[in-house]
Amino acid sequence: PPISIILYTVGKICILGTWIALILQSLQINLRYISIPFFQELISIILISICFAILFISFLNLGNSLRIGLPKEQTELKVNGMYRFSRNPIYVAFYLLAVTSVIYTLNLLIMIFAILGIYVHHKIVIAEEKFLGQKFGQQYKNYIIKVRRYI
Repeated sequence: PPISIILYTVGKICILGTWIALILQSLQINLRYISIPFFQELISIILISICFAILFISFLNLGNSLRIGLPKEQTELKVNGMYRFSRNPIYVAFYLLAVTSVIYTLNLLIMIFAILGIYVHHKIVIAEEKFLGQKFGQQYKNYIIKVRRYI
């Protein structure tokens, strides 16, 4: 991992915890402290759909360059598809999914997990971008001038 293994692990557990809460709540395992109106559930379903669309398209755009962690082998810098709009569309979807979980469950613990998970993943993004800057040099510098980190 590009950051300390402990922080990395905590971040992964937190972000996955928000997603598990979303699944549990959708399976009618109530994690809510209060009930939410139907429109809030509808908004959550729409956001979940958007997240999965972003993830699917982003993974397709990466193709054979998809890696977990920092790659040791030769890869190419992806700047097309979703990567024309965001340098980190997968993380955008991860963050939005965590926020959607908070909206859908209205659970304080899930909110804490989401905040911590997003914070740690932001640290991962910063470390990955530093790596990409070193690996791709001027090509990456030109890319970050044109495309925002998230949205």
